[in-house]
Amino acid sequence: MRVGVKFCGGCNPYIDRVAVFEAIRAKASTVHFVASYENNIAGILYVCGCQIACPLDDVSAANSGNMVIIAGETIDGVPVSLNDMPDLVVAKMSDWRTK
Repeated sequence: MRVGVKFCGGCNPYIDRVAVFEAIRAKASTVHFVASYENNIAGILYVCGCQIACPLDDVSAANSGNMVIIAGETIDGVPVSLNDMPDLVVAKMSDWRTK
């Protein structure tokens, strides 16, 4: 499965975005991560350092599709521990295979 990834600019990070992504990638062995603008992707993983989640400014309801939004210590607006974050993200992405 191909999943697009979009990082924020990192101006005010509360989390280490790269470390979080690397932990997700290590657990998602069947996922091929590509740039968010690529074609033929199952969804997009947004990795944002804080809860402002600036990259979402470019997302409209018409093109929202499958997405997981990491914004600081939250996933899709729900607070989570950094230790649980990789497993929770991988579980959400695995749901995309059945849609």
